[in-house]
Amino acid sequence: MVGQPEEDWPGSVGDCYACFKNNLHTTLREEIGGDLFDTIVQRVQEETGLSEREQAIKNPTVMGRVIEAAKKEGKRSTTLEEIVGKIRALKAARADT
Repeated sequence: MVGQPEEDWPGSVGDCYACFKNNLHTTLREEIGGDLFDTIVQRVQEETGLSEREQAIKNPTVMGRVIEAAKKEGKRSTTLEEIVGKIRALKAARADT
């Protein structure tokens, strides 16, 4: 479909797509580290008043704060950085046309 070998549960980032083996927040949790991710999510939940974890991890504002807090701890998501890099490349290519 995207010029890649067929795989039941792929996990990859291409020039025009991103595929997660599970979902984005699971990928973030794995890359940031489970304990740190959970601690930050809980803290942000308390700060925002979102009592349901499932609601919190699907909230872009919450996840943005989680990513920022993890970065301050020296942790990052290589997958998310790769996706952002691909988006920037697409934008640059579009501007050149």
